[in-house]
Amino acid sequence: MNDPEAMTQPAALAVAVAAPVGGIYDYLAGPALGASRGSLVMVPFGGRHLPGIVMGPALGDVPMAKLRAVETLVKLPPLPEALVLFIERVAAWTMAPLGAVVKMVLSQPAAFGRPPQQKRYYHKMPEAGARLTVSRQKIIDYLAAQTRPQTPDNQGNIPSKIGATAAAITAACGVSQAVLNGMEDAGLVRVELVSADQPPPALRHNSGHGARSVTLTADQQKAASHLRRAVGNGFRACLLDGVTGSGKTEVYFEAVEAAVAAGQQVLILLPEIALSAAWRARFTARFGVPPVEWHSDISPAQKRKSWRFVLQGRAEVVVGARSALFLPFSRLGLIIVDEEHEHAFKQEDQAIYQARDMAVLRGQLDQVPVVLASATPSLESWVNAGKTGLSARYDYLTLPKRVHDARLPDITAIDLRQTPPERGRWLAPP
Repeated sequence: MNDPEAMTQPAALAVAVAAPVGGIYDYLAGPALGASRGSLVMVPFGGRHLPGIVMGPALGDVPMAKLRAVETLVKLPPLPEALVLFIERVAAWTMAPLGAVVKMVLSQPAAFGRPPQQKRYYHKMPEAGARLTVSRQKIIDYLAAQTRPQTPDNQGNIPSKIGATAAAITAACGVSQAVLNGMEDAGLVRVELVSADQPPPALRHNSGHGARSVTLTADQQKAASHLRRAVGNGFRACLLDGVTGSGKTEVYFEAVEAAVAAGQQVLILLPEIALSAAWRARFTARFGVPPVEWHSDISPAQKRKSWRFVLQGRAEVVVGARSALFLPFSRLGLIIVDEEHEHAFKQEDQAIYQARDMAVLRGQLDQVPVVLASATPSLESWVNAGKTGLSARYDYLTLPKRVHDARLPDITAIDLRQTPPERGRWLAPP
């Protein structure tokens, strides 16, 4: 008997393929029958097999008999509707081929498959009379300790099945892999195959009373309160204008903490030159763990894991260069563009865009606040903040003083004709 529901589902779908071509293409649904908008698929394209995004029912401008079929429906959550709209709007705004923007979003097709698997060992009560060497008894005792109830997690759940990897067992018990293999063969331990990709650890937060290492000044507290109130209340863009050394990072960390405490994900865009060890150390000191990073120095394996965890909502805070703007956040709650004036946010090949402006667009579509931080705001942000007499489209927050009443250096102009630099140098003598 025919399924009435299946009969009402479109037999063909419109798919945006991750290739630098314009438009979308019709495919027979095949295994993607009933797939919703935003679902990820693998399709034949010319002589290649490429990832794509289901954009809706087929356009119908090609006869069904000439259509090729979707090969695979990827077993991952569909992309959020706001992200699909973002892809369409970026392509329209930049006049880039739709497929070029899709390719930036689906940059990690290796994340579509099953993650690498590894063995995880769990305690098993030995049968009466089982012969146990000293090494085997050490392993049994160690796994028994790993199986005892642990400290409740952030949701109040108490895990009871922890287990351990082979590397952890051999290191903790001082035994060889051969001993563990022998116990597995003898049925003295329970073994399961689990994903080798471990999600990032949860950030430390405490609803506004986290591990803050500094006391905020009055100006910082005012700006931080404004940003905390913005989290969870829809879209608004805020220009955070602070002189060098005024503590802009500590201020937007307050908003990061508020978003994470609300169960939302945070994207922080930084020019790659600003992704320094000092910034990472400051973030880690505040939140207990480092953020997920996304830039050109990250290995393909790490990018594969991070992309998947972002889509699954398991990566709480991502800090990265401009390409991180196209990651598939499932519950995005806050976007921060630090050093928003930097030219490094401009991409000038393939799809040409300004990441600062596209961040504001994504915040609008996702209905989340966007913070633009700088000591020297761009002209565009200065105008949008109403600082030239036009109506303000952005909130304006200012930090006019350096922390600890530190003074800015004295700067004076000198005449290089009167005090020229030494030969072979470009700095004038003091």
